[in-house]
Amino acid sequence: MSAALKFDEDRHEYAIGDNVIPNVTSILDPLVDFSMVNTETLEFAADRGRKVHKAVELYLKGTLDRESLDERIRPYLDAFILFESDTGFKVELNEARVYHPQFGYAGTLDLVGKVCGIRSLVDIKARAVMTPDTGPQTAAYNECLANKADRRYGLQLMPTGRYKLYPYFDYTDLSVFLSCLTIYKFKQQHGLLKEKQ
Repeated sequence: MSAALKFDEDRHEYAIGDNVIPNVTSILDPLVDFSMVNTETLEFAADRGRKVHKAVELYLKGTLDRESLDERIRPYLDAFILFESDTGFKVELNEARVYHPQFGYAGTLDLVGKVCGIRSLVDIKARAVMTPDTGPQTAAYNECLANKADRRYGLQLMPTGRYKLYPYFDYTDLSVFLSCLTIYKFKQQHGLLKEKQ
């Protein structure tokens, strides 16, 4: 029996026992180039994304204190509530840590639940532009599930209180992810991975 998956929040690091496991978002880093965006903007966007995810998580658990919610985050939560109302979304998994023992990667999927009655994996984005790595990202998370979702979506929550739902049907999404994983592990093996700042 293998040890349980552990997650270090401060380092954003997954491990089983003493072995650090590569995570889905780091593996997919080469697919999107943010080098033209200044560091301050990226950090602001990352912080907003974390807060939006936390607000949705607490809302779905029924433990969100709406009065204490940051006013800048409220429209993103309103967008999620609108999505929930429009699609009849029923949550099954929320911020679930997943691990693939054969391929050796881990991550945290946002949501699995019924979207218009169909069991779906949904990845939440609180960004201005949807990037193409979301397809492979959702495929990687779905591959970790014993009971795979029938559909995959990217859910773009916007500061207007609206949302856009992006379906991912491309059967090559998993192949793209596994190709990135192979390159990641090659770089890891040869000491070529850049340390995150």
